[in-house]
Amino acid sequence: MVDTDRHLIGSVGLQDLIIAPAGIQIIRSAWTTTSKTLARKIVRYDVITPPVIDAQERLVGIIIHDDASDVLEVEATGTFRGGRDIAIVIALWMVVIVIVGSMVAMLLPFIVSRFRMDPSTACAPLVTSIPDVTGVLIYFSIEKAILSLP
Repeated sequence: MVDTDRHLIGSVGLQDLIIAPAGIQIIRSAWTTTSKTLARKIVRYDVITPPVIDAQERLVGIIIHDDASDVLEVEATGTFRGGRDIAIVIALWMVVIVIVGSMVAMLLPFIVSRFRMDPSTACAPLVTSIPDVTGVLIYFSIEKAILSLP
């Protein structure tokens, strides 16, 4: 909740708003709070989306519980993959899946016609299904190779 000048008044969950008594504790985080400290607060107080305020105590955003969990997981396991590695995985996957999809679309009518079937009816579902299935397998293969996953 904020006032007319966007100053944080409080944060109330729907369940708390409906059934809790007055005097709900406000969990707030300054813009300068570290992600680890904030993540610990979120887990400690079991807050789903705590507000983030600036130096003038104006609301500047919220932190999603999933993001806090990710921070704590990285801290606990010591594993972190940069955006560059993930971007490489996605870029390679896109290139390979376009090539595979094009090859399937080009070769499938010839293969189907060898079995004396009508390529126009037999190919339509296969041209979409085969690249979809192989795309998932290709993505995980590239991800495992680049990110050195077990």
